Amino acid sequence: MPSWDELAADIDRLNRTNPREALVRAESWLAAERESGSAEGYARALRAHAHALRFLGMYETAVAQYEEAESRFQALDLEAAAARTRIGHVTTLRLLGRYHEAVELAQRTRAYFLDQGDELQAAKQANNLGTIYRPMGRFREAVQAYRAARAVFRRLGEDSSLADVEQNLGNVLVELGRYEQAVSSLRAAERIRRALGLQAEVAYTLLNIGSLSYRRGDYGQALEALTESRAIYESLKVDRGATEVDLDLLRTCSALNLREESRAAAERAIAGLRALEMPFELAQALLAAGALAEASEDRSLARLRSDEARQLAVRIGNRFLESIARLQAARLALADGDEAELRAALRECQTATRRLEGAGALDRAAYGRLVEGALLARLGAPAEALKCFRQALESATALGADHLLFQAHAAVGELLEPTAPETAIASYRLAIDHLETVRARARADDLKLSFLADKTDMYERVVGLLLRHESVKAIADAYDFVERSKSRTLLEELLAGDWAAPRGRRSRVDKLVRKVRDIRTRLNAAYTLAYGGDETPSSDALGRSGQAQLVSSLEQEFARATRELQLAARGAQDARATSEANAVEDETALPTGTALVEFFTVNDELVAFVRTDSGLQLRRLTRMYEVARLVRRLGFHIGKGAFGADYLRANLEGLRGRVDGCLHALWEAVIKPLEPDLRGRDRLIVVPHGPLHGLPFHAFHDGDGYLAERFAVSCVPSAGVYQNCRRLAGPLGLRALVVGVEDPNLPWVTREIETVASAWPRVTVLAGREATGQELRRQIGKFDILHVASHAVFRRDNPAFSLLKLADGWLTVADLGELARGAQMVTLSACETGLGGLSVGDEVVGLTRGILGAGCSTVVASLWPVSDDTTARLMGRFYADLQNGTAAADALRSAMLAVRSEHDHPYFWAPFVVTGGGDPAAQSDRSTTRSGGGSPSWVKVV
Repeated sequence: MPSWDELAADIDRLNRTNPREALVRAESWLAAERESGSAEGYARALRAHAHALRFLGMYETAVAQYEEAESRFQALDLEAAAARTRIGHVTTLRLLGRYHEAVELAQRTRAYFLDQGDELQAAKQANNLGTIYRPMGRFREAVQAYRAARAVFRRLGEDSSLADVEQNLGNVLVELGRYEQAVSSLRAAERIRRALGLQAEVAYTLLNIGSLSYRRGDYGQALEALTESRAIYESLKVDRGATEVDLDLLRTCSALNLREESRAAAERAIAGLRALEMPFELAQALLAAGALAEASEDRSLARLRSDEARQLAVRIGNRFLESIARLQAARLALADGDEAELRAALRECQTATRRLEGAGALDRAAYGRLVEGALLARLGAPAEALKCFRQALESATALGADHLLFQAHAAVGELLEPTAPETAIASYRLAIDHLETVRARARADDLKLSFLADKTDMYERVVGLLLRHESVKAIADAYDFVERSKSRTLLEELLAGDWAAPRGRRSRVDKLVRKVRDIRTRLNAAYTLAYGGDETPSSDALGRSGQAQLVSSLEQEFARATRELQLAARGAQDARATSEANAVEDETALPTGTALVEFFTVNDELVAFVRTDSGLQLRRLTRMYEVARLVRRLGFHIGKGAFGADYLRANLEGLRGRVDGCLHALWEAVIKPLEPDLRGRDRLIVVPHGPLHGLPFHAFHDGDGYLAERFAVSCVPSAGVYQNCRRLAGPLGLRALVVGVEDPNLPWVTREIETVASAWPRVTVLAGREATGQELRRQIGKFDILHVASHAVFRRDNPAFSLLKLADGWLTVADLGELARGAQMVTLSACETGLGGLSVGDEVVGLTRGILGAGCSTVVASLWPVSDDTTARLMGRFYADLQNGTAAADALRSAMLAVRSEHDHPYFWAPFVVTGGGDPAAQSDRSTTRSGGGSPSWVKVV
């Protein structure tokens, strides 16, 4: 039979690793002591049972049992045992928000242990005192208590207790804005607890690291730590822990503009914290939910949440939380308050900010200054507002808090924009620098995009101010900001290269890679069910299939797993890529005879920056809404291709005239003003913007002919991406992989793949039933050119999940990126493969984006449903010219004009576009690669 000490130690160990099993053991011990009749044994078992209840969040019951155990020990004249019981009792009172009772009990218990010369137990009570002081807003007293306890634990080698106090110290240092010291303490706690195998406590440390990371604007790290913490708590079935994680998930997801995830976390956190009766944490959740409601413009709910949080803070005597609630209420008045309400809000804000400064919460106080400044600006006091903003800047600079620096510099810029535009420009520059630093820390692609969702107007503001001058320097500076606003995530992905997991994370990354691939396999099976059989795929087919809910669920799961993988795998190299992206030299010389045209919109005015060897020019064009109207008209007329090739040929003159009319109107709007810059050029590189994405610039009509007759036209997401595609480009190579999915609705596929394959000396053909995902994966890294002739589904509802059909399933954007890694050029000979959805920051999402992100320098894809027979002819000519050493854009131009001579409607000859900037030319020496009198040496997979 184990001794009492052994039983207590075993239950204490289980509390930290498997709390539910700890409760079972404690109940068993309690029953045994009740039966044995031992008064001391029963008191000890009762105390262990109270501990187990506390770890499971059953606080009221735990308090009653602690009190009973203390009384029993005192009745037995075992004062030392009673004092040890009070340690857990104090913690439970704190968790219930009964802070004054907890402080009194902790001080009395610590005094007892000091009197008895028990340093260890006295130190534990000092740790408890600090933990009570924190929610009371008494931060400096908390630091003193923690440091006294830490010194004792270190000297005595008490690792578990040392981890406790390191974590607690880290948490309170966050409140004081001492981020680096806080990180050091929390990471120390994490290392100790992982070494000791204390899973529940590792989860709690990760929760605190997530909270700290959120406070310092490191949102990617916050989400990673919180996600792992919640997973551990769920595996241990610790509902209290999972609920506390939800509180910080709510705040982090809100900062990242992940609205649906934020709402779900808010509902879970508020409901869970109410049930657990944790008033301090509940007040924090209500404040975060109020801010979320404000961002969603539900001001009545925002006020309701803020008022309840304030009432809770007053009830528990927490002036710190009460001050934050005052700030939130003051900020709400900014939206629609009259002068009296604004002045009342200003008084509240000033009171709250002074309190926060007095408590040493510098980051919170800096935010208070921002709210105060905004109120003063609304009240017509710009000088006083500017003073507040600059005070916020001073605090944020001292803290090194980029997320606050961004907001403060942006506030200064907006305030000074009407009266001091040069100073406003300088402030916006700094705001964008700090914004991009915070954005880089988000790490995962979807998080970077969502974070920017409500902040991209900053780029438009600074560009608009710079373009008021139209000096050479102002235009160059404006162009730099335009570049920084476009396709940033793609450029950073190209610069970062392959992920290299940080040491210590490789096993986790490998596990996540397997998870992503498993979900991808299940998703592919769902697509097969959804689109099934020989049906021509379409977005409508998904709705008719009855599989839409399953597909949506798996796509969400895949997106979450991809995010989790990126968070774990990306680290310093992603931050370096962001720095390198800022330093990309856009003035690198363009190829001879090339003009690069980059479009942008400022206050609905479409402008173009034109780069040539003569320098950089700005051209003001038209209103973007006019261009959007023309784009819709063109889509309507090109869409008549759905009636079939025979219909188009039978009505050629009328249909071509209407299409040419749209194409001429677009030329007049966006190209004609550029003509002086384009003279003497034969290559045109277009960086679209907004609705200009997906337009056939090569088919624009100048009244006499199409631009394809004058220029080899290609498109790129940004000039930085273009330069990096050129950097990545090499010789075109000799190895081709040609994939053709035979289908009754694609009668020309067989001819097309034979034509394409015959152009390459070393070719692998996957045709018909052999065009499977498994066979494609076997070819990864074994080809330089990939050509896919198949059906495609462009998902307008979710472009990141657009698809290409294979014999046994579907090729997703992620699959295609994996397949294209290492290739020089990919051609997607299918319908609408060149289209993409437009995301924040002019990021195009779709099949082409996936290929470029994999490091492939050139993509050839279609802008609308293609005609099978003309596509076969076009591809034959295209690849023949590539073999003769012609660059991709020139080869496509030649092929289009050849098809046009027989089929004079843009629907037939103009659907394809070259994207990228590699322009890989064929290798010059191919004399050793032909055999058998010039016939290609096929390697056909059967």
